[in-house]
Amino acid sequence: MADYEKLIDLKYRKGIPTFKLIARYPEQKRQIHEVALLGIKESVLIKTIKDKHLLSRILKLKKKYQSSLKVPKKQPWLARLCPWL
Repeated sequence: MADYEKLIDLKYRKGIPTFKLIARYPEQKRQIHEVALLGIKESVLIKTIKDKHLLSRILKLKKKYQSSLKVPKKQPWLARLCPWL
């Protein structure tokens, strides 16, 4: 699961696109695609993914790493320039 944590951190916290992750880690292509699917709503996943095993694995990952998927809000420009305000 450490691979998933690393990929989720790179994709959702640092904002690296999926195609750059695949170029950087070609041996983890399946896991990168699964991490990319974590950003989609559950109702859309259920309608789209026909393979029940893959769907259950993605939903389990989504529940396990739910807090990691939330991207922190960007600070307003004034707060970045003047953090003491």
